[in-house]
Amino acid sequence: MQMTSQIKREEIQPKSITAAFPQLSPQANKHTRGKLTIIGGNREYPGAACLSSLAAYRMGAGYVQVFCDKHTTGIVQVRAPSVVARDWSSLASQDMAVLASRPRAPQAVVIGSGMSGADAFERDLVCAVVRGADCPVVADGGALGVLSSSEGMAACKERAGQASPLVLTPHFGEAKRLGENIELSAPQENDPDSLACYAAKLAQAYEACVVLKGPQTYVALADSETVFAMTHGCAALAKAGTGDVLAGMIGALLCQGVEVLDAACIATSLHAEAARLSAEALCATSVMAEDVIDHLPFAIKQFA
Repeated sequence: MQMTSQIKREEIQPKSITAAFPQLSPQANKHTRGKLTIIGGNREYPGAACLSSLAAYRMGAGYVQVFCDKHTTGIVQVRAPSVVARDWSSLASQDMAVLASRPRAPQAVVIGSGMSGADAFERDLVCAVVRGADCPVVADGGALGVLSSSEGMAACKERAGQASPLVLTPHFGEAKRLGENIELSAPQENDPDSLACYAAKLAQAYEACVVLKGPQTYVALADSETVFAMTHGCAALAKAGTGDVLAGMIGALLCQGVEVLDAACIATSLHAEAARLSAEALCATSVMAEDVIDHLPFAIKQFA
């Protein structure tokens, strides 16, 4: 697949964040504010599920549940006591049926944070959720590795007929792997035009919204030639776990009914602003993903 130069880059504007940020109703309850299901956190990476779920609550989700490895449930319950934690093997039965049915209240799914995607169970679970969940789905981390296979691509194509969006959140390395699956030439890592074009081509091929993460982050939709750029990232985000935070933020906005493009642009911008505030309060060297979550309310106050 050849890249084209017919792509327009547009910088995300603060006023667009303010206009699209979900506002609380005085009559709101935890269900009307949206339910987010996070599927991730295997035995090796339990912290990813904690980070995604805490970020989702800070971003306004009303109810967050995590399906994770049985060895991870206790860790999630201790680190995030407001989160409901269940063994992800139960998704093979009753709970998967719930995700596959039209929800009465808004909901969304984040899958892949803290997954390797290396074993058959995880691969089958990712493909089943992408194919079958009748709500917005955010694929991150190990789920992206699964989707870069022919089986994963087939699941994306099967989902494409649904109204609910699919969001892919790759960093540069994951994006290259996704591109290899469709014979897309790798972009130039420090070239904004090349990266924006690459994000647009991935979005078109996978029929998804692509959030290509980096010092500048590019948001592309499958049916648009405009790619939106978040240009105020900082080195404080160059730490493990910050991608899990972003995935939880996007999922939280989607489960509150925010349109997919707005959700991606709002989350990437507030993610960067929370990192900047963390660096000011601490120092860029010392910022961890947990600090970004802690400073997220202060970033939201500047825009909401």
